Amino acid sequence: MIITGNMNITINTNKSDRRITNQLLDSIEKHVTFMHVDRKHFIDVLSPEKIQASQRFSVLPNLAQTISDGSREYSLSLRRLINNSEVRYNGTSEFLRNTYNTFSLKFQSYSSTALAEDLMSDSYLVALMQGSSSPFSLLGKFTSIDSGLGTTSKSRPVLIIPGYETFKETYDWEKMHARTEKEIKILDLICI
Repeated sequence: MIITGNMNITINTNKSDRRITNQLLDSIEKHVTFMHVDRKHFIDVLSPEKIQASQRFSVLPNLAQTISDGSREYSLSLRRLINNSEVRYNGTSEFLRNTYNTFSLKFQSYSSTALAEDLMSDSYLVALMQGSSSPFSLLGKFTSIDSGLGTTSKSRPVLIIPGYETFKETYDWEKMHARTEKEIKILDLICI
């Protein structure tokens, strides 16, 4: 596992640590209502012997659960483990935050690092993470791809804060960072 930050803490494997894994999996199921989440798919990544906490964020292995439905494909991946006791509001002004978001998050590809840093500039969400009953939150990515006439790809971050899975502010933050890309094939248009 790749760790960011200066301090690594490995969680011991005991019953309370299994409780943390189950709490994170329960929170994923409560928050991700747009697709069935396969607990077995993510349990290994979130197992106590593999969870390590850095000062703020740990990078999770690139593992996605993908579901296909005809010409549509849905994918959920977990990208960052957030240590709730180490998150701090960074005090970025609204103007700087909006400027950064416009450049970094709109014109570049999906970056969980940029999103995690943006998250620290939202005092309300930082307070929710600090107030969570779980020592960890999760930042992931949901992608849907529709391969009809051209390809439409929609992606958005998924922020899972145990105890606050259904809060409107969490969904609003995700929606603010959602991206839609449409690719139209010229030959398909000519054949119509």
